Amino acid sequence: SRVDHLKARARSMAEGEEPELVIAASVVTPPDVLSGMLTALSTLYPTLKLTVFVEEVGAAAQLVVQGRADLGIVGRLSLIGQEDMLAATYVGLVDIVAVASRSHPLSTLQPGIPDDALDDHRQLVPTSSNLPRYPNRMVNNVWELADLSLRRRLLLEGLGWGTIPRHTVADDLAAGRLTELILAARPKEAMSIPLYAIHRRDTPPGPVSQSSSPRRRRPRLTSLL
Repeated sequence: SRVDHLKARARSMAEGEEPELVIAASVVTPPDVLSGMLTALSTLYPTLKLTVFVEEVGAAAQLVVQGRADLGIVGRLSLIGQEDMLAATYVGLVDIVAVASRSHPLSTLQPGIPDDALDDHRQLVPTSSNLPRYPNRMVNNVWELADLSLRRRLLLEGLGWGTIPRHTVADDLAAGRLTELILAARPKEAMSIPLYAIHRRDTPPGPVSQSSSPRRRRPRLTSLL
């Protein structure tokens, strides 16, 4: 079976397909996006050797810049200052929601919460060793947390309020453990993160990460996102 596997990989390489693909995804990427893409890759390229990194904000783009990843899935913030080095293809939006624990004082306020009502309450914000400080600070009392799961846990425990990808707290909102905060300063259209598939401009993607050979009619990887 190992010989057959090696033969299949050899055929793919002979046809120009990469034998290995490294993907770096931002932590804000919805898990169902990643799992759907990887399921499709498994079907299209059964002998492909695959490595996937899920990284804090900014780190995924850095892995691509450093040549340690072939393809990245990142938010717009991660591209700042690197537009000349990275080619980006828009692939969708991630919904963002402002939330607080149901026991938090902000959860009792009516929609359209003004900025001054936030002043006395700690904001939990994302951070990264790979990017400048988070720009969307709305109060002075701020805790910076690189780990998304920890930020969710602290929100549930009422240690602050913050914005977070909706898919990470959908169950908490449905169960009433968290309350959605409608902020006056954050219109609905601003509560989203554009996602991009990226690669280095000086390293053109191969058939697996870019497109199929005409004979096999395989789809672009970005269409799987």
